[in-house]
Amino acid sequence: MRIFRCFIWLLVFLGPCFASASHIRGGEITIKQIQCGSFEYEVTLTIYTDISSSSKAGGGILLFGDGAFITLPELTNTIVDANFNVGKAIFKITHNFGKAGQYVVSYLERNRNGGILNILNSFAVPFYIETQLNILAGVCNNPLSFSVLPIDRACRGISFSHNPGVVDIDGDSVSYEIFVPEKEDGKVVDGFLLPNDKGFYTGIDYQKANEKQTGLPVFQIDNSTGLLIWDAPGAIGQYAIALKVVEWRKIGDKWVKLGYTVRDMQIIVEDCKNARPFMKLPKDICVKPGNSISEIIRGFDMDYDQVKIEVFTVDNFFSSPPIFINKDKFQSTSPGSDTASIKFKWNITCELVRDQPYKIIFKITDKPINGIRLSFFATWSISVIGDAPKYRLLELNLAAKTLKVEWEPYPCENAKTIEIWRRVDRFQYTQNDCSRGIPRSLGFEKIGSVTGSTIYVDKDLNPGAQYCYRLVALYEYPNRSFSLAAADTCIGPIVVDAPVVTNVSVNKTDSLKGEILIRWTAPFEIDKLQFPPPYEYELYRVNANKNFTKVMDHRISDTTYVDNNLNTTDELYGYKIVVYSPKGLSKENPLDTSATAFYPRLEPESRKNGIYLSWNAVVPWSNQSQRFPWHYIYRSEEGSKFVLIDSVNNSTLTDKEFNYLDEGKYKSVILSDNIVYQYMISTNGTYGNPKLKEPLINFSNEVVAQPIDKSPPCKPLLSIVNLVCEDFIQTSVCDFNEFKNTLNWSYPNSCGNDVAYYKILYLNSYDEEFKFLATTVNLSFVHRKQKSFAGCYKIIAVDHSGNVGVESEIICIENCPNIFIPNVITPSNQDGLNDTFPGIVKAGDKTEDFSKCPRFVTTIDIKIFNLWGQQVYALNSQSQELGVEWSGVDSNGKELPSGTYYYTANVYFDVMNPELQHQKMKGWIQLIR
Repeated sequence: MRIFRCFIWLLVFLGPCFASASHIRGGEITIKQIQCGSFEYEVTLTIYTDISSSSKAGGGILLFGDGAFITLPELTNTIVDANFNVGKAIFKITHNFGKAGQYVVSYLERNRNGGILNILNSFAVPFYIETQLNILAGVCNNPLSFSVLPIDRACRGISFSHNPGVVDIDGDSVSYEIFVPEKEDGKVVDGFLLPNDKGFYTGIDYQKANEKQTGLPVFQIDNSTGLLIWDAPGAIGQYAIALKVVEWRKIGDKWVKLGYTVRDMQIIVEDCKNARPFMKLPKDICVKPGNSISEIIRGFDMDYDQVKIEVFTVDNFFSSPPIFINKDKFQSTSPGSDTASIKFKWNITCELVRDQPYKIIFKITDKPINGIRLSFFATWSISVIGDAPKYRLLELNLAAKTLKVEWEPYPCENAKTIEIWRRVDRFQYTQNDCSRGIPRSLGFEKIGSVTGSTIYVDKDLNPGAQYCYRLVALYEYPNRSFSLAAADTCIGPIVVDAPVVTNVSVNKTDSLKGEILIRWTAPFEIDKLQFPPPYEYELYRVNANKNFTKVMDHRISDTTYVDNNLNTTDELYGYKIVVYSPKGLSKENPLDTSATAFYPRLEPESRKNGIYLSWNAVVPWSNQSQRFPWHYIYRSEEGSKFVLIDSVNNSTLTDKEFNYLDEGKYKSVILSDNIVYQYMISTNGTYGNPKLKEPLINFSNEVVAQPIDKSPPCKPLLSIVNLVCEDFIQTSVCDFNEFKNTLNWSYPNSCGNDVAYYKILYLNSYDEEFKFLATTVNLSFVHRKQKSFAGCYKIIAVDHSGNVGVESEIICIENCPNIFIPNVITPSNQDGLNDTFPGIVKAGDKTEDFSKCPRFVTTIDIKIFNLWGQQVYALNSQSQELGVEWSGVDSNGKELPSGTYYYTANVYFDVMNPELQHQKMKGWIQLIR
């Protein structure tokens, strides 16, 4: 891509199109999908120029973000503001992107117009804009467009406002931010300064440079309305800025960015003797289909100049657009005839319902007798929300444990689906007029939806629980949106004629020895004449495989049980209870079954400087209670006890799961990324039944986590149990085979507890590289070897984040080389002593003097000479391996006479030190017969 960019730059600066500058003042790129589902788009480039220049727009490079690009032809300017020499040129082209993905479409042309105050040498700075297109499979999207010119005028010392008038006919959410203009992809223009930089207020008290002369000048944008405020401009001249407009759509439960457009614009500041006009707008409101709005927007001017109020509607109103009377007309603001106003009327229909408010942008401009006209923008937001469905009846069937919910036919045809939401226990909540759907904080869950009917039957009622319901209408076209929720309507509690689970709580977290406490109530509201106590219970367990298994092979009469030998580290478990009444009508048949309940499962997530915890539990009760609103957070460090560090108000839940971010608020001690922390939480629950003991307290599994860690562990301090060669040679039998090295190390206490394991590296020769030997979580390791102790070791700590630490010091251990060569040989007496030379003690030989045992000898070569220096015999390593030694004979096997003989020997040892590997020996031998 870098090479491609360089190629584009060559086209820009060396091409003949740029013999003179085009004097660009602003622009944007908009992209329109030709047909929903197609990858073909119409790309529109709009650039604004200085028409006083003789140059023409065009000649730049338009890149499509997929490797394709074109060089633009010369473009024709049309005049849009003759007073300020502003022209507009438009170029359109169709492009097929071929597949879903993100594409940045950009335009690069050589020169901006000169004289821009907040860009260094602006005449020579390239002009660059871009628009990101996010093509998502199955998602159709109309492009953003702009209804207000990007060249605007301001007066020195008077607060300036501007709105780009963004139009999004799909009703998507739009956000705004101030963006630094660029000269190419990712590179800002030279010497850029914000318009309210102190350097533009020479001769003015910068601390009082706003319009009211009470504070610093501000330059900011409202990220939801796009209203840009500069309060107030300083130096006279042209200023360039860019706005980044981002388009968002809610798909499912997540906000997805559909793309963005960077709009380059200019503000021209002049010296004006004029007061800025202003308007009074109604307050932002929410309305329902069937209602109508009638308001008056009034305009005012302190100089009593005539004013014109313009309207920029930035939405698709379908067949029900608002009506504006008197817009775009200059009207009087003089006393006695101050009638400057717009009448606004709007009949609200069902098709106008949507999630995002309608934003009506008003612009007021004055008309002074002399001087510069001033303008002011303001935005009025109107939310259209569907009315709540209306209940007809709720009918409870206690015998069947079902509830029929019935409602009135919904009046809007584009909302044919009614969703049914339910929670356990009451939750007091005052709904405002703009609250769509059901906030997650209320603890409701959707249990069903109905299309084309007005009845729903809830067949999943559990004994002991009080249930509350709400209805919501789902608008599906032209905009997807939820209505207001119907009033909270409750029934129950349901009679306790079956076991009611009250606790599924983790007693112990372990991968093999985990324990879970299960507790339930007897069916105390059952007909005891037909089903008398005592009751007997069977307990069933379920995990991820969704198959229930019987926990024990016999029934119990107790209502508490501890299930053990579980993997509570990795597995989630749920339980249900079957009740029997052996003395009742049911005899040995099951009487009833409880609902299934799971323990609260806790999951950690490492964050920078913190740990994010989330948890939830599938239970027949509610863990969101206003009467017992707290879930408790417990934490420990390795080897310490759990401590309560905080609590979470479960009635303020806004996500699908309960959550907590541990950022070190407890005792104001910041979390260390070198420490592994352990957590568990406890929940408080309720059935909304005064006959059941509350709150229902249940503990989660324990988890370990640490903040995101980029620092490596410390260096371990390694030691090895010393091998004392003198002791080994004197005390070890000749056939010794217990070769092992014991490594011990320590880890500094000041370095935390986040070591996950230690890597042990090893080599057995100085001319080798270290190789991986083993890993361990312990602070010691026994390396068992064969025929040798020799080797070098080092240890490396690895933490839970995978960071590899500093290597320990290298420690080596050496073998103990030894050989004993006698100087007497008596082959004739056959007494078993000194019968041969050199008499190497071999495995199995009996000896009481272990110092005579050869140690770590690999090869030995011996030559035997007589008194005249003649070689009479030779022994080599091969013959030694066969057990052959000198028995006082010559090379032909003839006995030699008694006397003195001499020998030379080359002995080779299995040791690491090269200086000890070879030993030359010589001496005399007395042969006695």
